[in-house]
Amino acid sequence: MPDLAVVPIFVNATAAVLPAIIAGAASAVALLFRPRELISVFRRRPWIPAVLTVFVGLGVHWMIAAKAVAPQPARVQQPTNWAEVGRQIVRARQYAGQGATRPTTTAAVTDLMLGVTPQRTGYDGGPVPLRLSLEPLWSHAEPETFYLSTPIVRDGRVYGASCQLDLVGKYGYVFAADARTGKILWKTSSATKDGTPFNAFFSSPAISKDGKSLVIGQGLHEHADCSLLCLDTETGTVRWQVPTTLHLESSPAIRGDLVVIGAGAIEDANHKPTTDPGFVLAVSLASGKELWRYPIADPESSPAIDEAGVVYIGSGFNGNATIALKSNSDADLKSRGDDRLIWRVPAPYPIVGPVTLAGDLAIVGGGNSDFVNADPRPAGVVMAIDRKTGSVRWRRDMADAVLGSVSFLDGKVFCPIRNGFVVVLDAADGKDVWRAKVGEGSPILAGLAVTANRLYVVNKIGQLHVLNPADGTPAEPPRSVNGKPGDLGFCLSGPTVAEGRLYIGSETGGLRCFVGTK
Repeated sequence: MPDLAVVPIFVNATAAVLPAIIAGAASAVALLFRPRELISVFRRRPWIPAVLTVFVGLGVHWMIAAKAVAPQPARVQQPTNWAEVGRQIVRARQYAGQGATRPTTTAAVTDLMLGVTPQRTGYDGGPVPLRLSLEPLWSHAEPETFYLSTPIVRDGRVYGASCQLDLVGKYGYVFAADARTGKILWKTSSATKDGTPFNAFFSSPAISKDGKSLVIGQGLHEHADCSLLCLDTETGTVRWQVPTTLHLESSPAIRGDLVVIGAGAIEDANHKPTTDPGFVLAVSLASGKELWRYPIADPESSPAIDEAGVVYIGSGFNGNATIALKSNSDADLKSRGDDRLIWRVPAPYPIVGPVTLAGDLAIVGGGNSDFVNADPRPAGVVMAIDRKTGSVRWRRDMADAVLGSVSFLDGKVFCPIRNGFVVVLDAADGKDVWRAKVGEGSPILAGLAVTANRLYVVNKIGQLHVLNPADGTPAEPPRSVNGKPGDLGFCLSGPTVAEGRLYIGSETGGLRCFVGTK
């Protein structure tokens, strides 16, 4: 397996030569219209101007030669598809009032995180978009841009982050959009005066209880020197950033003034760390001051914080465990002669899935496959751990890895399995309630969204399936969230149901919003 365990390199080199050249050329042209980013790139990589000069010269020579030998076809302007324009206008008017935007119970009383709450249902507790077939309301897409992270919705705004493939790397931005129209309200791509762009985002945003702060990690598995970011939700201004030497693919958790995230290891081809093996980072939401850090092997998992301030997080490659930590300050623990570690529970495989809190249990998933590569002998596990004692209440072995969030609702645990199945377990004893192959069985890499009467599942090729949560039977026809077929199978964003609509990121279709009617 390659060294990029969580978000590996995007494309096989042989298959991607031509698209990469085209994308690179497009990115270079785009940079000409973003002078701050162009200057920043040239400062960091002074060899690029010389290389570009050579390629431009060759390109001009080729075009002149081609023009001399080939007839020039007449340039025909493509007609405007007025029927499609009309459909969009009608759709916007038809659903303008759908799911009236207002603070929901969940959003109004708690910090929001990947999966909305520590139960990771992906659902805010408000209206559910019921319809025989969901209707698209709007999408926000940009060229060569993936939306890998899961969006979060609060007070009529949807917040997300991007991964842009550029000539010289993978960059990204954080943004806010009107939840009903998709209009971009702000977009932030740098925290520095010289315009140095953010690295790409896999981490999903968290929103503070008062709705004023957005916190998100930065970077993909290949990146180093990534920062934890805090932005003002009203303006997109970067309030603070906490630099690290690693990447932050973990999605942060917030409770009060405490922000916690995992900093994952940079690994070689054998999954051995090349630098720092990883740590859990805790900072103050108000100031960005580092409160403490605790060494853990490859904590790519997304943490959860319970009502007592206990932090739960998974340990990935070279760790294979779930860990509970006290959140007290270093000084407080030292004065009492206490240790930060509460318990450490070994697992048979890396635990890279987010931690889900279900009553007195911490439930985690893991496995020996990653988001791109399936182990020749795939295997996975779901474990329910007593939050107080660290004893394993039950364990269920799976046919493949569990990479996305497991969801807890009404005494049941909904598990997305990489082999294309959804398995639902009884939270009390881990026994099967039902299991179902979703569609044709394309791998399920993202978390789920589950309500009392709908279960939303997206697979790696971008098919959105809506199931009955009682038995797994289809509730609606499947539909694609991609704008066009994806080349990489990188639909990693989980669905979010909030304020009566469904939101999801995609590989080629941008960030999308769907609605329905009762």
